Amino acid sequence: MLNATRIESRWINQRIQELHRKKNRLQEEIQKYDDQIARKLQKIEKIVESYQSLNIKTCVLGQDAHLNEYWYFKDDPTKIFIKR
Repeated sequence: MLNATRIESRWINQRIQELHRKKNRLQEEIQKYDDQIARKLQKIEKIVESYQSLNIKTCVLGQDAHLNEYWYFKDDPTKIFIKR
């Protein structure tokens, strides 16, 4: 740029400005996609949390002679579920 004429230096400066604007637009677009990803990850986390809260944690105790299954709840071991 030191050896360029006024016209060449003006053209080089314009090209530099265009490239800066393009870089800024691309950075804004990347930021927009990053924000979308973050929002979708938050939604996924909420869904996983709600699924885990709905998931009934049980454990099999055993069966009797009539093939009834006895289960207890891990969250509240005082409750027993009987599957006939």
